[in-house]
Amino acid sequence: MTSELRFSRPLQYAVVILAELALDGSGQSIAIKALSSRTGVPEGSLRIVVQELVRSGLVTSASGKDGGVSLSMPACEITVGEISRVFEGETTASERLLALCALGGNAPSCSIWAWRLVADLVREQLNRITIDDLVREIKKKGLGKGGSADVK
Repeated sequence: MTSELRFSRPLQYAVVILAELALDGSGQSIAIKALSSRTGVPEGSLRIVVQELVRSGLVTSASGKDGGVSLSMPACEITVGEISRVFEGETTASERLLALCALGGNAPSCSIWAWRLVADLVREQLNRITIDDLVREIKKKGLGKGGSADVK
C-alpha cells in the first residue's frame, strides 16, 4: 500500500504559478492568458489563485495592455511553507496526518507522538524549500523547457 502526502489543488497551482514566474527570469509581468498556457492551470482557477497570491503579497498584478503578474520578491525568499499557509492556513497537509491519526484513521497502531514528529518534520521541510530551489531542480532535470513549469 502506497500513500503520499497530498496538497490542495489551489496550493499545487500556486507553487506552479510562482515557479513559472521565477523560471521566466525576465522580471517582467506575464499576462494571465500566457501564464495559464505555460503552466497548464485553467485560466479561471489561475485568476482565483493569483488573487490570493496578490492578497498575500507574494505577487503583484497590473491590469491593462502591459499588465500581468510578477513576483513581488525574490524567489529565494518565498517558501513552500509560506505558500501552504496562504492556501491551507496553519493546518497543513502534515497536520492533517496527525488529525487522521487522532481520529483513529487507517493506521492500525497509530502513536500520536510519532505522527507529531512526522508533522513537525514535514512542516520544517516546507519552510526550507524555496521557489528558487524548485526552479533550480526544474532546470537541473531539464524540465520547464520553453519556460514552463506546468502541472500536467
